[in-house]
Amino acid sequence: MDEKSRFEKPLRKIFLTLLGLTVLAAGVQNILFGYRDLNAPGDLFAQTAERLMAQQQALASELLDRAADGIQADKVLRHAILQRSTAQVAEFSNRMLAEQSGDIDIAEFAVYAQDRALLYKTAGPGASDPALPVKIPSRDPGGTEDRLTVSLNRPLFSHGHAFGHLELTLDVAPALTIASSAAGGELLKVSKDRVSRLQIATTAGHAGAGGLEISGFENEVRDSARGQPRGSDGFIWQNGRIILARTLPAKMLAGNSPHRLVLAMDVTEDVWTFLKRTFWSVAIGTGLVLAAWAAVSRLMSRMQTSVKLTESRLEDEVRENSEKLKHSALQLLEAQRVAGVGSWELDLNTNEIHASEEFFRIMGIAADTPPKEIREIIFRSVLPDDAVRIRGLFDQAIADCGEFEFEHPLFLKDGTTRYLHTRGYVLTGPDGKAATFFGVAHDITERWQAERRNKLLASILETSLNEICILDADSLEIEYANKRTHTNLGYAPEELKHRPIWEINPVYDKETVRQKIAPLLSGQEANLSAEIQHVRKDGSKYPVDLRVQLMSDHQRKLIVAIANDISERVQREQETRDAKIRAERLAYFDPLTKLSNRRACQHDAAERFAGTEKPSFLFHVDLDAFKRVNDTLGHLAGDYCLEETGRRLREISRGLGTPYRWGGDEFVIIADSSTADPNVLCERARRVMRMPMEFNGNQFWPTVSMGIALCPENGADFDTLLVHADLALYHSKEHGKDRFTFFSPNMKRDSEKEAQIELELHRAIQNDEFFLVFQPQVNLRSHTVTGVEALVRWQHPERGELPPSEFLPFIERTRLAPILGELVIDKSLAAARAWLDAGLEFGRIGINISQSHLAAGSLVEHFKTAMRKYNIEPERVTAEVVESVFLDDNRSGCLTALKELFALGIHIELDDFGTGYASLTHVADLPIKGLKIDRSFTLQMLHDDRKATVINQLIGLARSLNVRVVCEGVETEAQYDCLKLMGDFSIQGYLIARPMPFDRMTDWMSESAGDLYFVI
Repeated sequence: MDEKSRFEKPLRKIFLTLLGLTVLAAGVQNILFGYRDLNAPGDLFAQTAERLMAQQQALASELLDRAADGIQADKVLRHAILQRSTAQVAEFSNRMLAEQSGDIDIAEFAVYAQDRALLYKTAGPGASDPALPVKIPSRDPGGTEDRLTVSLNRPLFSHGHAFGHLELTLDVAPALTIASSAAGGELLKVSKDRVSRLQIATTAGHAGAGGLEISGFENEVRDSARGQPRGSDGFIWQNGRIILARTLPAKMLAGNSPHRLVLAMDVTEDVWTFLKRTFWSVAIGTGLVLAAWAAVSRLMSRMQTSVKLTESRLEDEVRENSEKLKHSALQLLEAQRVAGVGSWELDLNTNEIHASEEFFRIMGIAADTPPKEIREIIFRSVLPDDAVRIRGLFDQAIADCGEFEFEHPLFLKDGTTRYLHTRGYVLTGPDGKAATFFGVAHDITERWQAERRNKLLASILETSLNEICILDADSLEIEYANKRTHTNLGYAPEELKHRPIWEINPVYDKETVRQKIAPLLSGQEANLSAEIQHVRKDGSKYPVDLRVQLMSDHQRKLIVAIANDISERVQREQETRDAKIRAERLAYFDPLTKLSNRRACQHDAAERFAGTEKPSFLFHVDLDAFKRVNDTLGHLAGDYCLEETGRRLREISRGLGTPYRWGGDEFVIIADSSTADPNVLCERARRVMRMPMEFNGNQFWPTVSMGIALCPENGADFDTLLVHADLALYHSKEHGKDRFTFFSPNMKRDSEKEAQIELELHRAIQNDEFFLVFQPQVNLRSHTVTGVEALVRWQHPERGELPPSEFLPFIERTRLAPILGELVIDKSLAAARAWLDAGLEFGRIGINISQSHLAAGSLVEHFKTAMRKYNIEPERVTAEVVESVFLDDNRSGCLTALKELFALGIHIELDDFGTGYASLTHVADLPIKGLKIDRSFTLQMLHDDRKATVINQLIGLARSLNVRVVCEGVETEAQYDCLKLMGDFSIQGYLIARPMPFDRMTDWMSESAGDLYFVI
């Protein structure tokens, strides 16, 4: 087979097949539609005949109903039928038929008695098909047999009983004859036992137009839908004519008729028209096929010629491209050498690397190195960490069948170091899995070194202590500003970018700036310098020493501006100029802190708050833990702390306000203007005031608490603002110190509320409203009572019983702590005395000692007095202290009091251990004989293994130090079982007993003295 046949024959076969199928489908469709049109008149006649039969039936039924109604309503007629009197029946029948219109042809009307005996019958022409299939056994045998009729029967009733029957027979042959003529055919009667096309043709030939030979149809009819023969239907050739025979439904004749009705239509002309149309359709379709085939053959011939020309041209292009490809390969090798890029390919199955010449040069590997050894040689030339990273990237690329990219240094054998940028991708094999690595290695040593130098220079530029800006010489817009510029001016980097200088510093307008730099741009001056004012974002100003010079960058002119903040120098100069004024105000000056003193503050405040532009804020500042600095490092250290604090306050207040020493370790700062931003000062204080101080080799970290009142929101005069700032300062102290707080109206309400509570506390002490409840401590092994903790409650006259959390914080802030503490000690030892007298064993009575009471200096004497009063031995008493006493400002006084109590023989326990600030040194070095593990550990130990571990370790630590342990907050059996596994110690909590008044506690110990198992 030649090339032409191989290409052309399949296309011809496909085209001929599709075209033939199209013509065949069109012909079949035309035949089907023509056949349907030939049968359409017969179908239409059948539908029309059925409608005529139904219409005749309805009219006959209506007539019969009227006759029945007339007879049933007439007593005489009813009697005549019952008496079988034919005369009256005949008279009624004739009258009814005479009144009937000509819409229907009545063939016969009969009246029957109740036993179906014929009373009267009158006959007329007609034929019908019964509308109601009523079978009447007894009837006149003659008259309507084998005729086209329809019979209807109606029973006659009187008082619910039948007394006769009516029968009406209609002739429907005329109507059907008219319908067949309208359909263009003849209605024929043929023999039923042998219906054949010959019989139909013979009958049709002899009948003539309108010849309908029908006789002897039965009155009784049946449904023709069942078993209707269709052998007589079809086309019949007779004497050169074509007849279409269509058998009508059997219900148009009586069921036992020996004949059948057939509609015969002459369709000779229609058939010849149909055949001609079909012939011309096939002829035209064949012609179109031949014409299309001729066109396609010519088109395919041209296509074959075009394919040969294209094939020849492609062969020439392949040869040309092959030559170009060889040339490109040589150019690629040269380009790799010039660009410092080497390509490589790694076969993952053989682990062999095939690479370009430049790759071997970059890697410092001989070109004849075995392919399987190249990979390991390269990995030995990189750092171990880089090797791990690169292998990980390769593994990830293999897993994803994706790309990879990385940079790394390469250490050659000759001692040189190269920096490479490697990238590539993974090729998959036929199985879809990774098969080959393909990548390129780019020698970026020079670029890396240049970037390193650039980064170093950029770092120097960015971290410079001077403000450095680079501006476009034409637009004077800022293109770069270093960190110091952003910090000093208060702008974010994006806020300065591409903004002209006069928008940043509105002191100089656009024309002034251009006039100033004109000598620089014209080349008259190499650089410019001046002392100007810079304006911060918040509107504040500061002096700078500005130096400007011109430089070029790729045909662009840039201006480099370097500004040095000379605020301190200017301030010193100003201080020198104001020396005389300061001397005059010596009485208002504090020599230690170098700040204006309290008198100066009051003097300045009187002037400034008297004007229309009042200061925007007032700060009240207090040093935290200043007493501890004096106590631990001496008063010289305290003086240094105050002096350094004054310096820092000046620093943070610069441009915003004026600091004053109010007295002791308290300071006041008043804003310099009505627009000064207190938030800026707070941010400076947060950064500066927390910096450590060092005195004689001792470093410490002082902090300050600040209260802030705003004007006019919190007051318009100095005294009001000072009171409100003091309340805000108090809030800072109460919430952990080392913070600042803005005044809010709630603080004043809280202060007034606290003052009211303080009055109520004084009254409560006078009225003896405080009482004690007691909670036992039980050894979890021996189940014996080892101690009872006394807990104070307040029976408030209006609010009822109050827990300690409702009043102890106020007690600590007032000076009532020693008074309430003495009361608690007295009541606790009185209870202990009562239990001893009753012979009840309670171990030790535990008394909680407040921090303020411990530092007051009267605690030891209160214990001595109560023990003498109630004759209680010291070993019966436990003093419980919290961990925070070791970090209090009065720590030394607290430790002295604890040691004195210990010397008396009183048992010292550390309460809520593990939640505060105590360290192990406190347990080991201080006179502590017991630890109370905080309930927070107990509550969480079943759900948090770390909490259980902490408890276990604390118990082990206490056992090693011979220190008693009490575990608080034991509330469930599960907690008890868990703790029991950890050792022998005491527990306290709701599982044992809730806190109880004295009487209930006494009853509890009395009832539980013999056996405590029932409470555990």
